[in-house]
Order: sequence, then structure tokens, then C-alpha cells
Amino acid sequence: MKTSLVPLTTRGSLVLLVALIVLSASTLLSLSGRANFAGGQTHLSLKRSPKFLSLPPLPFKKRDGCGNPSQGQKACGACRPPVAFTTADSFSARAYHVQAGHEAINVSSAFLVAERTITEPTPGKEDEFMFNEIPKATQMVWEVPEGTDVNTALFTPFDGNEAISVGTSHLCGCTSLVIISQRGVYTTHYWENISFDPDDDFRLTVKGVKETNEQVFVRTVLTPLQNGASRRTVVSQEKLDPRKIGNAEGDNIRAFLVRPDGPANDQYVEDYRQKWSRIKSTVGGIVSLLDPNTEAGRARWQEVIYEPTDNQRVLANQANGRILIKYDPDHEGKKKVILWVERNKIYEHEWN
Repeated sequence: MKTSLVPLTTRGSLVLLVALIVLSASTLLSLSGRANFAGGQTHLSLKRSPKFLSLPPLPFKKRDGCGNPSQGQKACGACRPPVAFTTADSFSARAYHVQAGHEAINVSSAFLVAERTITEPTPGKEDEFMFNEIPKATQMVWEVPEGTDVNTALFTPFDGNEAISVGTSHLCGCTSLVIISQRGVYTTHYWENISFDPDDDFRLTVKGVKETNEQVFVRTVLTPLQNGASRRTVVSQEKLDPRKIGNAEGDNIRAFLVRPDGPANDQYVEDYRQKWSRIKSTVGGIVSLLDPNTEAGRARWQEVIYEPTDNQRVLANQANGRILIKYDPDHEGKKKVILWVERNKIYEHEWN
């Protein structure tokens, strides 16, 4: 009897110990779930379907199709841009909550800087520059409602006397559209596993039948470009409006499609290419100067290709996966806008 009691007690102690460990881990996860650092990303979002059904929390949004590279799939892992939690009020005021390091700050889309010269990186310091600048910018990615990932689109006008920054980081498979004119900048962010290779969680179900990949892409990318999109009265994607961005030669309009070098799963290469082309064609149908079917329209487009990485240390501390647009209405007496993607200055333009 005594010998059998000892193992039983040991087993009981082990069970209790495991239960305590699991409880402690759950508590820590729930406490860290609100962390959303623009530099060191630790956000634990409650991912929900478009119907807002609760799903188990995931640490980061993952690229679709991740698997064994020997099977034609790119090595990838968990990654996601920082998101800004907005309400209808804060969104209409264009105020977003972001965090730099461990200190929360509030910034607006018209980020006022004291210098009257746009700050640019010194050669060899591009990583540091992008790391420091992104937290100051209006974030291109937000959730509607909090905990629900959505594609996003925002027009930021170049009016008034205030300098402006718009940007994001941690791109690792997503696609972004940036359209710049002398009137303002239109920026979008399209999740890979919402629109290009959609998870079932993001498919609507009609009469028991889930949407096809084509239907999801049209609903979440092409239609919002034309008509906009909203969730629960909160705008998630502003439509591309030629009356705002401009459509005249004097507007000096340019378009940039920032995209990965390919899908996570190589079998979708052609499908992704077609979708990127359809984004351009849809834009050209709205803003005629950007029509890719004309020689002049094609000349105003540039595809900026980046190589996705799932290395969290690289994404958190280096320029990889980062986009930044800066505008100053009084840069050495002129108006100036610059677009950076990762370590490269992609575009700059000055005008009186």
C-alpha cells in the first residue's frame, strides 16, 4: 500500500504543477495581448472572421501557404504590420494610437515637425532612419473593430502648413498601393491571406456556400477601390477619388505597387501576377492618367518588389518590410514629397 501511494502522490503533484504552468501562461498571454509596438511587434490580436466570430488568439498574422521549401513553397513564418486600434470618432479625427518601444504616443496624419527640411537618412543609416520614422507616421494599417483585421485604404491631403508622414512596417507578403500627386497621397494595405490566398475565416458564406478566391479578391480589393468599404459605420477603405488625388497633367500623379517577389506558395505565381495587374487596371479605370493600357499611363507606374522575411528580429529592427511617405509644404521654400521602401528612396518630387 505504501509503495503505491508514493507514485500516486507524485502524479498528483505533477498534474497540479502542469495546471499552474498552463494557467500562468494564459494569464501572461492575455496581459501581453494589448501590446502593439511599432518597433518590436508583440501584438496578440483576437483574429475574427468577417462575421466577427471569435477565434483562438494568434500571435501574428501568417503568410498563407507556408510550408516545406522543398515542395515549392517559400520558407516563412508569423509576421504582421503594427495595427492602430480605431473607433469611429478617432478615425474621423485621423488620430491613431501607436507605440514606439514601450512608450505610447498619439500622432495625427498631419504630423507636425519643427524642421523645415525633410529629414533623410545619412548613407548607411537607412535601418535606423526607418526604425525611428515609422512610429511618428500615420499608420497605414488598422483594425475595424479592434481585433478584426481588414484591408485598409487612406487618402491624406497635402493641404495646410503641416508636414505629413504616412507609413507601415512588417510587410512580409502583403501588397500595398501608394499613389502620390501634388494634392496628396493615397495608400492601401492588402493582407495576403485576406485577399490573395484567403483563409476560410475571411470568406463570406451565402446560402451555405463560401466565397471563391475570385469573389473575395473583388470584394476586398477591387470594389473598395471604386466604392470604398466600411465596417460597423467605420471606414476601412476610402475609395480612390480622382477629385481628391487629381487627374490632370499638372497634378504630377504617380503610382507605386509595393509587392512581394512572389506568393508564399509557388503554385499561385500566375494568379498573383494577374491580381496585381487587375489592381492597376482598376486604378486606371478610375484615374485615367494611370491607365496601364496606355503608354503614358504605364510610364506613371512603378512596381517596387521586396523580398519577404519571417525573421522577427530583422522586421522589428531593420528597414525590411517598411514603407514611408513624407511631405513638407516648406522644404527649403518649396513643397516636397518623398517615398521610401525599405532602404531605398523610390521617388521624390518638389514643386512651388
